[in-house]
Amino acid sequence: MVHIQKQNNCFFYGNEQIWCDYTDDHKDIREKSEKEINDFKQGNKAYPIVLQAPYGSGKTSLMRYLILYSWSNNIPAIKIDLSDLVDYIMKNLDNQNVGKINANRLPDYMEQFCNNIRQNLMDNESDAKKYLDFFYIKDFRQILEKQEKPSDNDIIYSQE
Repeated sequence: MVHIQKQNNCFFYGNEQIWCDYTDDHKDIREKSEKEINDFKQGNKAYPIVLQAPYGSGKTSLMRYLILYSWSNNIPAIKIDLSDLVDYIMKNLDNQNVGKINANRLPDYMEQFCNNIRQNLMDNESDAKKYLDFFYIKDFRQILEKQEKPSDNDIIYSQE
């Protein structure tokens, strides 16, 4: 189980500080993001978390924190590069639709992409570093195995 410790206004994974609520704005965005993750876990309507802020404002730190927060709640969360998703879709497009993505098929491509990543994580430990970003979460296989039917709703994606 992933365990995040809070000390004062900062959060730690092991000895590594992963997030601090330096300002009320930092605290507010963290709490709103946690709420979306909790809503997702409870099966309520959850909205994608979109981070847009100036360089050096903490976007990457928040993303790292939210990945761990998700895992600490038994929700598989990974970091992907949008280019990986686009490459996957382009490789799997029907021959007659090269260069076009049918909007009705996009959910299918997302589910296939999700299942592909899940299988890679289960089969190849070296992929864990890529998708789990900066962390090695030793329980990731047990958490993934608990998921009954893999789908695009099992994993929260984030992109830096």
